[in-house]
Amino acid sequence: GGGPSGFQEELLRTEAAPHRAVDPYVGRTLGDRYRILREIGSGGMANVYAAEHMLIGRMVAIKLLHSQFARDPACVKRFINEGRAAGTLGHPNIVESTDMGFSPDGAPFLVLELLDGLNLANEVANVGAFPVPRAARIMSQVAAAVETAHANGIIHRDLKSETVVLVEADGKMDYVKVLDFGISKLLI
Repeated sequence: GGGPSGFQEELLRTEAAPHRAVDPYVGRTLGDRYRILREIGSGGMANVYAAEHMLIGRMVAIKLLHSQFARDPACVKRFINEGRAAGTLGHPNIVESTDMGFSPDGAPFLVLELLDGLNLANEVANVGAFPVPRAARIMSQVAAAVETAHANGIIHRDLKSETVVLVEADGKMDYVKVLDFGISKLLI
C-alpha cells in the first residue's frame, strides 16, 4: 500500500526517460502464450518484463537474455542454469521459475514469479540500519534458501543485497525471495 514498489519506481523512471527507445519486446508474445506488457528492470545481460500468461491470465515476470549474449554458448548455458536452479529447488524463499523458452530471434527467456517488493539494498537505503530482530528474520530466510541450494548442489556465487527481494506474504512484511542464480555453479 501507499507508494510505488521498487520495481514500480524503476518502471516510472524508465517511462520518464525521453531518450530511451521503445522496447521492441513490449506488446509481443513469447512462446505462444506470454504477452509482454512492460519492462520492469534491465541489467547487463538481460531485461525483465511483466507479462501475462494469455491462457490462464496469470501475471509473470519474463527474464530475457540480451540478443548479443544469445549467440554466446557460455552465456546461454549460465542463463539456462539459472532457470534450472530456480525451477528445481522449490524453496519458498527462492524465486520460482515455471517455464523457459526462446524468443523468435533465438534469445532464451525464463518465466519467473512476478514479485512486488523492494530489494534489500533499496530497503536499507530507505530506512537505514535494521533493528537486530528484523535483520535476523530476513537473514534466516536467506540462509534457508542458500542451505537448500547447497543441499541440491547449487552455489549462488552472486548473493548480495540486490539479489534479495522483500515482499509481503500472508499479510507479513519482509518475506524473502532470493533471485538471480545466473552465475550459480551447478555441482551436480
